[in-house]
Amino acid sequence: MYIACFALIAVSGVVILAGVRVRRLVPKHWATVPGEWIGPALQFSPHPYRYRTPDGVERTGSSRVKVVWRAPSGGNCLVAYDPQNPATSQPAQLRTNGTLLIAVGAFAAIAGVALLALTWS
Repeated sequence: MYIACFALIAVSGVVILAGVRVRRLVPKHWATVPGEWIGPALQFSPHPYRYRTPDGVERTGSSRVKVVWRAPSGGNCLVAYDPQNPATSQPAQLRTNGTLLIAVGAFAAIAGVALLALTWS
């Protein structure tokens, strides 16, 4: 049982690290604009999207990681882009996805520590 508790704590640390990395893809100072997904949501491929900056230029981009809770085909999204370089962008919901990963990892770590405490007593 000790090994399982330590494994749960180690895996939860990796999940927290992944959440922090996903959250870092979209800095807080980036501006957000409405956009739309292009094409279907394929399982192992980037998710392309289109957005228009306030200066009227239409741009496209694709996410580097799988986006959770995306419509199967098309749909609207919120895009965050760098004001200094509007060609650099990511779907804004990646911040929420990263926060979810951090929360799940923290819950798993707490559960692992609690199980470890129960097995030692």
